[in-house]
Amino acid sequence: MRMPKGRAGSGPRLETGPRRRQDRRARSTARLAGWLLPALALLLAALVHRRALGAFFSTDDFVRLEEAKGLLAPARTMWRLVSEVLYVKGMLSWFGPRPLPFHIVSLALHLANTAWVLRTGRRAGLTAGASFFAACYFGAFPLFYAALASAVNINDIMALTFVFMALQALETPSPARTAGGLACFVIALLSKEAVVFVPFAALLLPQSGERRAGSARRLAPLLLAGAAFAGFYLAFREHGLGTGGRAYAVGFGANLAHNLMTYRAGASTSCARFRARERSTPLRGAWACGRSWRSRSRRCSRLAGAA
Repeated sequence: MRMPKGRAGSGPRLETGPRRRQDRRARSTARLAGWLLPALALLLAALVHRRALGAFFSTDDFVRLEEAKGLLAPARTMWRLVSEVLYVKGMLSWFGPRPLPFHIVSLALHLANTAWVLRTGRRAGLTAGASFFAACYFGAFPLFYAALASAVNINDIMALTFVFMALQALETPSPARTAGGLACFVIALLSKEAVVFVPFAALLLPQSGERRAGSARRLAPLLLAGAAFAGFYLAFREHGLGTGGRAYAVGFGANLAHNLMTYRAGASTSCARFRARERSTPLRGAWACGRSWRSRSRRCSRLAGAA
């Protein structure tokens, strides 16, 4: 006995209709979250640090501006060549001695780094919520205002931007991408040498489904370049590759008394706010460390006590 034509196959169509609508709704929700979460993280970072756009030049900025204009003799070193020499000269030639363009570039790079933090979390297998929280925490962190309000402090921000670019280039290694990643990492090191250990920290965040050994092989060019740069920095720090400028000069004289007076004034003001409870914190930390050292669960408890 055959079914009527009008009812033939009506059951599957009734089942697939709601399912298709649910699939379309899920895809649209995923697309919405794909751009909404980064936009919210960037908006939060921009709102928190918007006051940096109204800042003037700092004392360190004036030193670099005077060196760029030839009023002061520049330090004969490659130390921070990109961020504090070439960048300052380029900005002066394009915009003149105005602070707003410097701060706009700094804030734009900071927002780009915030987006990269979210992307790095997603690539490492974190959930969208966890990656969003990490990006918000990074982008809106109050201490970044000190870097954003000073023109030459773009060295930290710029170095991190180029490190993210280097890490992204090595996500799918090829000869061309490896060369581009190494170039970005060299620019990052010539912006701020402190990022030399970032590729080593990237080993702790392997890509989704990747083992630590595979992550080490993928990041090997950056790891070797960082180790080589650290070796050259230590070997030739007094011959054109180390820190330069009067702010990093080492000497013994009346400057020691002046520096001690400066730090003593700040320390007395800060320490006056602490009570006996805060003063006992190091003792309590040492007690916790010693107690955990004697406990049976060795490794985890020792790490917790040290923390």
